Amino acid sequence: MNHLPVLVVLTPLATALIASVFSIHQARFVRLVVLIGAVAHVVVLLLTSYTALTTSGLAYAVGGWAAPVGIVLVVDAFSAFFLVILAIGHGVVTVYAVCEYQLDRTSFAILLPLLATAIAGIIVAGDLFNLFVFLELAAISSTGLISLKRRGAGAVFGFVYLVYASLSGLLFLVGVVVLYAGTGVLTLAEIAAASSELDATTIVIAFVCFLVSFGIKFGLVPLHFWQAPVYDAAGSTAAAFLSGTAMKAYLYAVIRITWHVLRIPTAAPQAFVALLIFGMINIVIGHLAGLAERDVKRLLAYSGVAHVGYILVGLAVAGATAEYAGAAGAALAAALLHVLMHTLTKTTLFFSARRLIAHARTSAIDGLGGAARAEPVAFSAFFVAALAIVGIPPTIGFASKWYISLAALERFGIVPVIVISLGTVISMVYYTRIAVLALGPDTRFGADDRRCSGVVPSAHPIGRAFGSATMVLLAAATVALGPASSVLRSFLMRAAPALTNFEAYLALVRGPL
Repeated sequence: MNHLPVLVVLTPLATALIASVFSIHQARFVRLVVLIGAVAHVVVLLLTSYTALTTSGLAYAVGGWAAPVGIVLVVDAFSAFFLVILAIGHGVVTVYAVCEYQLDRTSFAILLPLLATAIAGIIVAGDLFNLFVFLELAAISSTGLISLKRRGAGAVFGFVYLVYASLSGLLFLVGVVVLYAGTGVLTLAEIAAASSELDATTIVIAFVCFLVSFGIKFGLVPLHFWQAPVYDAAGSTAAAFLSGTAMKAYLYAVIRITWHVLRIPTAAPQAFVALLIFGMINIVIGHLAGLAERDVKRLLAYSGVAHVGYILVGLAVAGATAEYAGAAGAALAAALLHVLMHTLTKTTLFFSARRLIAHARTSAIDGLGGAARAEPVAFSAFFVAALAIVGIPPTIGFASKWYISLAALERFGIVPVIVISLGTVISMVYYTRIAVLALGPDTRFGADDRRCSGVVPSAHPIGRAFGSATMVLLAAATVALGPASSVLRSFLMRAAPALTNFEAYLALVRGPL
């Protein structure tokens, strides 16, 4: 039995537990423990992904009890892609936090690997019960990260997030009850095997419950209102992990359930027309809200709402046809490419924005004057990442939007392409506004200004140098991966069919464990 699937969960969990012990007795070693744990987790994630891609996949029966009686953890080619996303996010956020001396706060050092545990669990969970357990763990650890700055806003909006997460969990449980009542099992593969016996009404009700549940988490309009104030109240590094990495786990879960559990492309393909409309609404509303926003972190939150829309458009095209061919396969690969793009760019934007905000002593866009000259590396990384997320050639953002547009044009015509183009133009306007103001004269507020509260202290010069290197590498990746997008697409075209190959997934779970 290959133990890699369980190690992707146990490694960060052990890191959090060991860090909590050291925080009581030897706090000075906490940073080292978390850094070593993150490196080990990245290695395990990448090794697991490679093994899943080079074999038929991995399945692990916890305690030796096979599904559907026991707990099963599953990694196929599709989930392997999201494990790579987690490896990128957990690795770079931990390194950046170490460099910026944020892991001196032991609470952050414990909560970060705990959230990584939850994300890994969501990706490898093979049944709805344990998926719910990991979702709740993610909600608790995310609430802690949001509230960590110990300001009034952090506490308030940490509670706001907890309320939304509780509503999400309730809707998820309703969907679970509906499916369990119809099938009598909780294992994802077994539900999929029995889904053909479910009536269309049951499938649609379950689909709506799961879509709204996860839509709350990843910002489906009009369920997105919590994101901007919550990301604004949270620290920039925590926001980078929540937006750049954690959000992708919720997208993964809804994609897995939609394709593999409920088999919506076959059972109710008309649902993808609604998904297309939701995606286009997200693009327009998210970008317009960002255009009207006057705070950097809130703007980045609204940008995330918009980019969920691009991903949903790609998924809608992929699911609009029951067979994995032509536009469907290309659209699914394009949507996954956009997921990778968003992880790289949004993480870079929050990292670099943290430096600019620290210099300006405010997150108000109008107060960023002089930040570009004071923090040239951070501003350069921000500018390059902004070019990529807008979709300027030859970045990865241009490639992902281009492929999504081509697939959407083939399946749904010109309207989605117009919406994507409109979103690109609007985002170009508001990122240009930030760049112009940051390059302008110094407009820092005085130390007694009320918006200066909670400004982070400068890290040690060596730490700042490594932090700058992290931002530069991420920004460089957004450019370098653009010309390499055809290679990435070939990889993603291998991951995407795993969603439609129901028989292979069922054999993986039922086979010898």
